[in-house]
Amino acid sequence: MDESQNVAVDYKGRIYIDDELVGICKSSSVEYLGKLNGKLLILCGNEVKYFAENSWYNLGTVQDSFSVKASGELLALLRNEMLEIYDINLSKIFEFKGVLASTVSYKNVFLINKNGYYGILDLFSKEEIKVLNDKINSRSSFSISLTSLPLLDVIPVNGKIRKIDRDRKIVEIDPTNYDLDGNIELNIISHFFSIKRSFRVDIEPPKFSLKDTHILLSPSGYHLKGYPNCNAYMKGELKCSVPFETKAKIYVGKSSFEFDLKKGTQSLDLFLPLLIDNAEPETIKLCVSSFPCKEFVVNGEIADVSQKRSSIVKIVRNSTVYKEMISEIDKFEKIELISRNTEKYDSIVYARIGNNIIIDNKIINVNKSIEKVLVKNGNNYIREYLIVGISDPLKIYM
Repeated sequence: MDESQNVAVDYKGRIYIDDELVGICKSSSVEYLGKLNGKLLILCGNEVKYFAENSWYNLGTVQDSFSVKASGELLALLRNEMLEIYDINLSKIFEFKGVLASTVSYKNVFLINKNGYYGILDLFSKEEIKVLNDKINSRSSFSISLTSLPLLDVIPVNGKIRKIDRDRKIVEIDPTNYDLDGNIELNIISHFFSIKRSFRVDIEPPKFSLKDTHILLSPSGYHLKGYPNCNAYMKGELKCSVPFETKAKIYVGKSSFEFDLKKGTQSLDLFLPLLIDNAEPETIKLCVSSFPCKEFVVNGEIADVSQKRSSIVKIVRNSTVYKEMISEIDKFEKIELISRNTEKYDSIVYARIGNNIIIDNKIINVNKSIEKVLVKNGNNYIREYLIVGISDPLKIYM
């Protein structure tokens, strides 16, 4: 059907093209809407119909003829403030929410949304989003250029914006987690639309090396200071180069540790408390996201008992005096009870909540609870107190 053909509708709703009957609209009203790719578009009652290949296609219902706009290349249907844009093949290519009014030209959509914004959108722009760099490593990020960046918000679905330059219209993005498909997804949002775009990226695997790493096991009966359930530790330096900010896991024997890694090249001092069976060499496994894990072998040894240091500590706990011998080797310790005597000590202190009290020259704030306080006097004397907070001073009732 070309532009010179005549379209007519009689009083019975019969539709003619150049006097040839092509359809019947049984509704009381038939309106000619225009042409899409040279094909007839009508409104039969509230139904939008499209004539192509000697048959009619029903495109759905609208409120009135003002809700349908057609040009040579685009069809726009407005329903419940949702504007749907179709191409000449009747494929939906865009969707706009919160639209009050619109029209279309050869390649543009003109619209007003419910917040009062007016826009002219070019749906056929080939240079709207341009990939500047799709290689992600410790020095570079995925970067794109958007010609309309000052009017858009870019929100990564599985990434994090590293830098945005609105003057140069450039956005740099790093993934927040590694996609096995190697894609970064972005939501691009304006006052009029929100679209999701996926970009293929090439992510350089992280690089790791261990330096001066060893495992030290405590002698029998000792444990790692501050870690009563650990009998060893691994110490060393981890050097790494990672393409994006992420988390890493280290597996050593029965233990695992998680820590954060920043994008770029860095060195981390490792001190990992362990529970192991012997001083045999251990396999260290280092894993980052979905990349293949890397394994190292680290030698182990037992701490030298000839370096043992011992001291005796007196501890007062409630009404009992304890004497303990503390033996130390490297970062390990062993505590042995030497004696225990019952003596008369006043170790429970009552005080008003919020007050500060002084015990053995130490200032203690009284809280609404029962708290255990350890007061050290030199290196070999520890006394334990129970501080009981009360809301009001004790009263005597007659």
